[in-house]
Amino acid sequence: MKCNTCKSEVSFIKRYADGTEICENCGGYSRASGARTNSILTRHSTRIRSDQAKHESDMTVPHTYDKASRKVKPNPDFLKQYPDKAREYFNNQELKKAGYGNLIKKENK
Repeated sequence: MKCNTCKSEVSFIKRYADGTEICENCGGYSRASGARTNSILTRHSTRIRSDQAKHESDMTVPHTYDKASRKVKPNPDFLKQYPDKAREYFNNQELKKAGYGNLIKKENK
């Protein structure tokens, strides 16, 4: 079949709701993998994966979900990495209950 836009012979033409038809040559996409990219900002690019591994500790969330009690509780990894941020996310009762009462004393001094 022939594309109406670029007049090239193609095997697949994408048709949009407004009636326009675009082939893979003039539309900027590939049939097999979706939109064409140069691997700069794709999810699987090497740069994205290396940045995620490099800054993995920055992605630690302050709360974890306890399936047994069906409640959120303070994440011990977060409290170990960021003891100075504990007061921004937890109140005194939550810290005492989680066993981090020593963080309350540091903040009050």
